[in-house]
Amino acid sequence: MVSGRRLTRGGDGSMRKAEIKEWEGSILQVSVPMDPPLRWVNSYIVTEPEGGITVIDPGPHTAEAELAWQGVLDELDLSWDHVRQIVVTHHHPDHYGLSGWMQARSGSRVWMSERAHAEARMSWGAEATLNESLPLLFLRHGMPKELVQGVREHLESFLTQVTPQAEVSYIDAAVPFVLGGREWTPVLTGGHAPGHVSLYEAGSGLMICGDAILPQISPNVGLQPGSDPQPLQTFLEGLRVLRSLPVRRAFPGHREPFTAWAERGGQPAPAP
Repeated sequence: MVSGRRLTRGGDGSMRKAEIKEWEGSILQVSVPMDPPLRWVNSYIVTEPEGGITVIDPGPHTAEAELAWQGVLDELDLSWDHVRQIVVTHHHPDHYGLSGWMQARSGSRVWMSERAHAEARMSWGAEATLNESLPLLFLRHGMPKELVQGVREHLESFLTQVTPQAEVSYIDAAVPFVLGGREWTPVLTGGHAPGHVSLYEAGSGLMICGDAILPQISPNVGLQPGSDPQPLQTFLEGLRVLRSLPVRRAFPGHREPFTAWAERGGQPAPAP
């Protein structure tokens, strides 16, 4: 890590903060504010050799996050025109949510996997089914009726955090993805989120892993109707693939970049 700066914005008297840390000489970690208990999500900025930047996982669409991002661009002496592309590891609002808003300002392409985009459409918008199917699943499995409406309202509360939704281009797992002038291998996993994309650069041993593997905490694994019928099995299969890769440093969606990759993926640490 080279440096860290904390930015403060907010015209309404409240604090709007985004911490920027520089890693590996070319990757900036941006801590975008979000609701407790996590408090922030990691976005990443990668500098492109021809000029401009790629943004990875821009965060949830909230007024606080909008202000934070404008502060980040101001601090880095960048404009929205410098945003060349946006990459989304998975469809959850704290990663996907701002992509449409950022696309509208930059005109850049938004990249995610086709499966992740299908999950986003199932969750929000005109094609959404989850707001009805998930409360019914809970009801069938014994949730009291008086609590079911609260589940529906909770799901609907995320709609503002993903609006407007982006026009999406699809990452092909069979084709290297060019980022920062280097070819990265897309690794698709599930369990936490179907179609989750991690990006691995073998030459440097760097991994952008979203929520596939996290330091200190574990990703949530949940069953949703119309999605993966065996999410825990899928999650464990994905861990076996990910931990087999020789990762020198991983850049996660939450907490700090870390080096104990295989151990966090479930491989026992070597004996001292």
